[in-house]
Amino acid sequence: MKSNPVAAILVLACVGCSHMSRPTSTASVSVEIPTILKNPAAYQDKVVRIRGAAVVRFEASYICPELAQINSNRTKECLWLAPALAGEGVGPKELARCHKKWVVLTGTFDKQNSGHMDAYGGGITAIKVEVVGSHDKGDVPPPPPEPSAN
Repeated sequence: MKSNPVAAILVLACVGCSHMSRPTSTASVSVEIPTILKNPAAYQDKVVRIRGAAVVRFEASYICPELAQINSNRTKECLWLAPALAGEGVGPKELARCHKKWVVLTGTFDKQNSGHMDAYGGGITAIKVEVVGSHDKGDVPPPPPEPSAN
């Protein structure tokens, strides 16, 4: 059986074209986190622009609309922060710089990605982030002192 190099090139070119035709727009709708969580189906897989207080720690990366939800039992009012895949948005290192910062974040909402231990109301994969301030919440409490040897 003979192979046809022209046909092979056309197949590869078509595969490349289909990759290029994926939408690359980050056109977004500005919305508040509570609005998303009241009707998550309306925002599923949509690119949204939100403002909130970010916390980025091991197994606890999230964004809340207010400081009151941080370090509380109200994490279902927050969104899990997921880094984007390489080259597709905000990666883990850039996301880590958002710890204890107020941010304006553009990302794709996913109502089924509720984060570590299903602790959050949904998830957002970061496409773009802008730091707009700092806050003092979200640190892990220090361990208790060692028992005395007395």
